[in-house]
Amino acid sequence: MTDDINTATWRDIADQLTPPQIALLEGADGRMSVEDLRDIAIEDVSFNQLQDRYKHIAPPAESESFTAWFDLDEGGVLRTFRTREWPQVGDVTVRLGGIQHVDGRVERNIDMYVREHSDGELTAAQSRALAAVLVEAAAELDRLEGNDPPFM
Repeated sequence: MTDDINTATWRDIADQLTPPQIALLEGADGRMSVEDLRDIAIEDVSFNQLQDRYKHIAPPAESESFTAWFDLDEGGVLRTFRTREWPQVGDVTVRLGGIQHVDGRVERNIDMYVREHSDGELTAAQSRALAAVLVEAAAELDRLEGNDPPFM
């Protein structure tokens, strides 16, 4: 994508940048080299083109938030999304979300985030509470994917 952008300075492609991108480049003008500013602008234009190319693809209906599209080169173009987050148990947060591909595939998952600098230890009560949250998250994942939850 960036291979077809040929420019001497970032100002040559300013018409393809957003106002916030222009403001950042103007703020760095004189503090960074012309080449570095040009390279940043080229990456910004490439990013903008990628977003524009896939703007017609709606995020998953259940998503509460989603990232911009990004290109993993050989891994394809995708974005991540979040559907739900449960209240923190100890230092652990459980989230439901996934990855959306430009070909329409959606890969949902349950994500556990342990707070930075945490030892990850839980009391017995916290462990039971976390287990209940995980069962609820799994049921929500099954519902979103149209699966019948297993009997327990």
